[in-house]
Amino acid sequence: MHYQLEGTDILKWSLFTFGMIAVTSLWIRAAYQLTEWVGMLLISVLIVFFTLPLLKDSLENFAFQNPVSDVYLSIVYDLNRLLFWQGMVAILLLMVPIIIAKGVQWILRRREEDKANEIF
Repeated sequence: MHYQLEGTDILKWSLFTFGMIAVTSLWIRAAYQLTEWVGMLLISVLIVFFTLPLLKDSLENFAFQNPVSDVYLSIVYDLNRLLFWQGMVAILLLMVPIIIAKGVQWILRRREEDKANEIF
């Protein structure tokens, strides 16, 4: 199958793909920083989540609505322009907890460094 993407559709596809890669890698990194088990569990869940659309195509009575594939299909077939923007908002919302956690880590690290550098 050959997808004929032109103009802004190429940009939408690239932005959404980059966003998905960025948000999943940030979540995986954060999960592994908690513990190795949490990281492995998250990777297992993500593998299942991203491969379930393949089961949907191969099994007749298997029903699963994958929001990621819905966004990609809406870009390719120009089905629903709002769905792309909803996907981008979802990516941004999924990044917010990670950014907040990194900010808290940075603030705590700075406080520890300031306490270590205090002269009594």
